[in-house]
Amino acid sequence: MRLKLTRKAGLPQAGLSARSALKIIMTQSVSSTVLLSVDGMGCGSCVAKIEKTAKAVEGVSTVSVDLAKKQASIGFSAPADAAAIAKAIDAAGYETKILG
Repeated sequence: MRLKLTRKAGLPQAGLSARSALKIIMTQSVSSTVLLSVDGMGCGSCVAKIEKTAKAVEGVSTVSVDLAKKQASIGFSAPADAAAIAKAIDAAGYETKILG
């Protein structure tokens, strides 16, 4: 059986193996981003701790913390979910609220 892949599938490049293409498509389809408000952080060390804590949650792929806005934007895929990420950050000593 042959599988023909095209750019219409949303792939970044042509010539990928079926396995690589399927992995990209599956990853893209289950990825999510959550925006959290984070109270209790006041310095760069707090930012680093929140980043480290969020990255330790299985499935988290990206973390961006904005100290001035007191927010964290976190990209993740299954099996992680927004509530699990917020719970981990809360356990680290911060108060989170899911914004979207």
